[in-house]
Amino acid sequence: MTTQSNVLENFRLREALDGDRPAVVSARECLSYGELDRRSDTLARELRDRGIGGGSLVPIEAARNADFIVGILGILKAGATYVPIDDRYPDARKRYILQQCNAALVLTTGATRWDAPVRFAGVAGLSADRSARDDARPTHDADARDAAIYVIFTSGSTGAPKGVIVEHAAVAALVDWHNARFEMHAECRTTLMAGLGFDVSQWEIWSTLCAGATLFLPDDETRFDPDALVGFFVRHRITHAYVPTAMVADVVGVGHPAGLMLKYLFTAGEKLGPIDTDRIDYAVIDYYGPTEATIFATCHVVPSATLGRPESIGWPVGDTEILILNDAREEVTGKQPRRDLHRRARPRPRLSGQRRVDRREVPSASAAAGPHDLSHRRPRAPAG
Repeated sequence: MTTQSNVLENFRLREALDGDRPAVVSARECLSYGELDRRSDTLARELRDRGIGGGSLVPIEAARNADFIVGILGILKAGATYVPIDDRYPDARKRYILQQCNAALVLTTGATRWDAPVRFAGVAGLSADRSARDDARPTHDADARDAAIYVIFTSGSTGAPKGVIVEHAAVAALVDWHNARFEMHAECRTTLMAGLGFDVSQWEIWSTLCAGATLFLPDDETRFDPDALVGFFVRHRITHAYVPTAMVADVVGVGHPAGLMLKYLFTAGEKLGPIDTDRIDYAVIDYYGPTEATIFATCHVVPSATLGRPESIGWPVGDTEILILNDAREEVTGKQPRRDLHRRARPRPRLSGQRRVDRREVPSASAAAGPHDLSHRRPRAPAG
């Protein structure tokens, strides 16, 4: 595995190594790495012709199709930052996010009439049939480690949604760690299952493209039916997949049918209850962490409920450090529950939200963000 500070560098490396390898597969089409690269180059030049570049925020309609993948690559190649807006969001939420971005245009795949209830400064249409010109490669793109790759707007459960700015280097670090830990390589086949306004979808996309693997896009009817989903895994020889927490028990309950090549089933987002994994041959991996921690902060290989082991959120991923603090923001030890604060070693000064902790308050942390959870430490055990 080659470690890169920018996911675009890794994507380009994979395209150069095997441009004919399938990158994105949906019921409608299959795009190779070369096609994905050329189409996103064309889009990037068109965006730059419209004045989009470094420092620009570009909202993009997030629909589950190849256009969306072309779109985020094109935005990054233009040097800008993308803001995924799920096409299923209510109009009021879309309007709010667009207003917060104060962007010059919104990129749409055509699934929604953005010029109707949601009005904006400019709308650029995107089609997967966009012709790829040989001269389309942009003059430059966002190569700086500290440049923002995307902005994710949180659910707004505690008030108005807040945009969390995430940097290239933070995503690259997580992807590098994940791909090494869970054996991601060019022969792997993955799925895009998470909601596209949810940061987990960014991990699904970039962990695949940075490994040179193939990303499959199941339709909604398949995504929400455990039996149909496992059948999809079998037909497409899926090796790595994510499902929401609420679906884990049902998917595992389908068992291990003949032909299933799944190695890892990942989940995240909610508390995972006990799961009986005795009938399956793949591992269930429970990720945890606030958006501010760059998607995930901890990782837990879930033991079968039949073993009777205590619940756990696992161990820190990559360069993440887990701090357990008391109400005075002092680090504590022992089993007394305390608020836990998660941070990635690289500070991100523009994090939004009200739970950020300055490093002067916690000398051992360079940046921290905490979800007000209660936790305690267990004796150290081998990760995994």
